[in-house]
Amino acid sequence: MSLLEGKRLYDHVQRFATAFGPRPAGGPNETAAREVLKDYLHQHGIQQTTNLPFSTTNTWGYGLIVPLILALIPQCIPHTNRYLRTAASLLSLQQSWLALNGQMRYQPLYRLYPQYPGGTLVARIPAAQTPKHTVVLVGHTDSNKHRSTFSPELKRYLRLGSTSISVAMLGNIIASLLDEPRSRLATTAYMLFSLVSLIADELGPYVEGANDNGSAMACVLGLGEQALATPLNSTEIWLAFTGSEEVSHDGLNVMLDHYGAQLQDAYWIDFEMVGKGSIHFVEQYHGLNYLVTCQPDADSLHLAQTVAAKHPELQVTGSKPLIYDEVATLRRRGFRGITLVGLDSDGFLGNWHQRTDTIENIEPHALERAAQFAWHMMKHLD
Repeated sequence: MSLLEGKRLYDHVQRFATAFGPRPAGGPNETAAREVLKDYLHQHGIQQTTNLPFSTTNTWGYGLIVPLILALIPQCIPHTNRYLRTAASLLSLQQSWLALNGQMRYQPLYRLYPQYPGGTLVARIPAAQTPKHTVVLVGHTDSNKHRSTFSPELKRYLRLGSTSISVAMLGNIIASLLDEPRSRLATTAYMLFSLVSLIADELGPYVEGANDNGSAMACVLGLGEQALATPLNSTEIWLAFTGSEEVSHDGLNVMLDHYGAQLQDAYWIDFEMVGKGSIHFVEQYHGLNYLVTCQPDADSLHLAQTVAAKHPELQVTGSKPLIYDEVATLRRRGFRGITLVGLDSDGFLGNWHQRTDTIENIEPHALERAAQFAWHMMKHLD
């Protein structure tokens, strides 16, 4: 069986992700999955591994809900000074913006949220000769919750709903500053409605995360095995099993803090939910807000486009989906980065934050296409 064959990668999803059940960031299941991954790497000859520990919370909900509460308190207390109301709303908007941009860790209150022991597992596979290039393969190990806002009926309204909250918060700032009671009442009411909706969205259980992101763990692992079996001549391969992506990209940030100078010129390939649907490389990233976007670097995009043209049999094309993953953090911090992603026929990620994200809904051929495409990217670079 080929190291990148779909059935083998499917088995990796089952063995290293879904066998542990839901994997909240910093939880015991995520830790156990990471330990089993490390043992497997050692057993199969990949000895250069490092675990980077860090502290993390376990849901993005804190970063969205707490700022809204802090903004609403002075709005709901009679005779509060308008400048205090304005300042609270302004701070709330800024803190929510950090969460929407994958920067929740920079909120002043972040360390006051419940904290758990997270980690990122890093492995290195040397080039056969003197290395001229470095490729970092990224797949996060944590899973998210079942969220009603991501249901098939509501997911198309995600950006509209999120943007409307930001607009309401901005309107509340203006109404508070100008002391316009009707506008302030209307925006406060909408913010209160948004708060209730966000709290309700947090009530679902954590999901198994076969596609999000056990599929990525499997591809990164399979490609590591492939690189060990047939080393690239002048390209060093790093495997990054990052923690806490679903919260604030903490695991990637810690890795960049630790290895950033060494990996400044590396090519980063991120895998997101490549276990279902058609496989694409992301040409433009659209976050959960109309104002949140980013793009891959020109070098990585050109590499992906070149490989797609050379290997039409893989049927991998560019796309501009609703996704805002760890590449956003890479680009913000000045690194290269591009994502391989799986999309359903409706253009959305398959079983995204839904109970249906189980091993039974993983498609082996999708895993194989994603892994093969990444391997051809690496060989072309080499």
